Amino acid sequence: MKPIAHDCSIHIAGTGNVGGALADHFVRQDELCEILPTGWESDPPKKGCLFLALPDDEVERVLREIYPVVPPGLRITHFAGGLQVVHDRVHLLHPFASVNRATDLSRILCLWVGRNDTSFRRFLTEHRFRFIHRTALPGLGYHTAAVIAGNFTQYLYAAGLELLEREGFSEKEADALLEQLVASSISGVRTHGIAGLTGPAVRGDTAVVKAETAFLAKRSAPLSAIYRELSKLIATAVRDGEILP
Repeated sequence: MKPIAHDCSIHIAGTGNVGGALADHFVRQDELCEILPTGWESDPPKKGCLFLALPDDEVERVLREIYPVVPPGLRITHFAGGLQVVHDRVHLLHPFASVNRATDLSRILCLWVGRNDTSFRRFLTEHRFRFIHRTALPGLGYHTAAVIAGNFTQYLYAAGLELLEREGFSEKEADALLEQLVASSISGVRTHGIAGLTGPAVRGDTAVVKAETAFLAKRSAPLSAIYRELSKLIATAVRDGEILP
């Protein structure tokens, strides 16, 4: 998409995964938007909606150096889930999902944090954003939950895939097996809570846990330690009936 003039009402700073997905989101709605070029900070937008699809430290710098006071006609939206909202016209729109350039943002549920701005709410709704609204950023547990349930599971899924492939399964076969397993496992927990947990730690199969911990130790000592500690946590959760004491 070619940059257009500053009289456009939607501006996007950043061309990474989120910026690319965001630009495509507006294109699919035939909505004109400006992809800000390198050096845009020397002539920043003063009206409309500015989306900062930038690394966290860059968002902080922009809000600190370029927009210490946000122009009355401008709303700024950022995606950095660890940053506090600093102004009435600065909003967080955090996609609670793993986003790449091919992601259809209209299918992603986001957390919108900021003042309950009726006009901005209407903008989000009209532009097919799905959201849960909070006036203040949740505590550290919010983003920690996203990392544990999202990023950690990505790594563990990839590790499981590689282990199956080393056992002779094709990538397609391994992926099909894990897709089925993960879907059924998550469904069990969503339906039954802690009672839906499964696996050797739940059954008290300590011999299996010990053998598989030793197996992993020969391939990845850190992953072996994670396997052992997570098995302990699962066994404790089943015994005590709670995940976090």
